[in-house]
Amino acid sequence: MSVSGAVEVQSSMKEWLEIAYYFAGIVVSIVAVLGLSQVRLLRKQITVAKEDIQTTKSIARTNSRRAAIELAVSENRRFAETCIQASVKIRKFCTRNEVSYLQDILFERTENGFKLDTSNINAESTKKMVEIEEYINELVNGLESYALYFIGGVADEKMGFLSNGKQYIATCELAFKFFPIADIEDDDFEAVKALYFKWRKMLKEKELRLKEKEIKAELEKHKETYVKAIGT
Repeated sequence: MSVSGAVEVQSSMKEWLEIAYYFAGIVVSIVAVLGLSQVRLLRKQITVAKEDIQTTKSIARTNSRRAAIELAVSENRRFAETCIQASVKIRKFCTRNEVSYLQDILFERTENGFKLDTSNINAESTKKMVEIEEYINELVNGLESYALYFIGGVADEKMGFLSNGKQYIATCELAFKFFPIADIEDDDFEAVKALYFKWRKMLKEKELRLKEKEIKAELEKHKETYVKAIGT
């Protein structure tokens, strides 16, 4: 049995980065159709993480920039130990058990967001993902906790982006593939999506500046000089 549909996520920047995402009706019903209600977010853990971060933020206000940098380093380390390890376990499980879910659901970046093409998803591979519910929860909750520190202004964002920006974006794009089969609500992953879109835009700008620098350097090599007319 196969299911079809599409998920589209879009973002816009006002005073705050606002994110809206749309689910086609068929995708919304995937959980009910395939019986994957076991794949749920550990919202209690996320709530506790938010409370801990609020406490940390109060303490951080009295500390120096050095403390914010140290916290960024700590969060980058924890990201590697939780999110990266969880993503490795997920990929290994899929490879070892010949589960095609990650290949079946197609992720595509758009100008202001992204799309998920679910038309190739099949019930068998999707049901197998229930077996790694623990890894999926580790991944999404780890991303939420990580994002909260930087979006909340507790950890030094510049340090986080320079050290981990590209890896964070790639890991988010893996996690987004689980949206159609997880118990996702509109307000879930607000921090994750906000940081994802912000850092994706920053990474694009960084790449464009690098290209601009390379183009200017190349133009200098081919700079034309004209022979001046006699007497001028």
